[in-house]
Amino acid sequence: MATADPPEAVLRIRDALRYQAGAAGATFIDPIAAGWFVGRPDLIGKDGVHPTDAGHAYMADMIAP
Repeated sequence: MATADPPEAVLRIRDALRYQAGAAGATFIDPIAAGWFVGRPDLIGKDGVHPTDAGHAYMADMIAP
C-alpha cells in the first residue's frame, strides 16, 4: 500500500499477523505503522496491495537490521 491510509482489510490482516507473532513469541515488524511504502508506488504491484520484486527486496533490507 503506497498510501498512509490502507484499506481496513489490510489492517485486519496486519493485526492477525501481529497477534500470531506474539502468540509464537516472534518479533512483529509493522511496515504499515512505519510507513515503509508510503509514497513508494514503485514498490507495490499492479493489484495495489502486494509488493513487487523490488518491494520484497526493500522489505528484506528494512527487516535485516
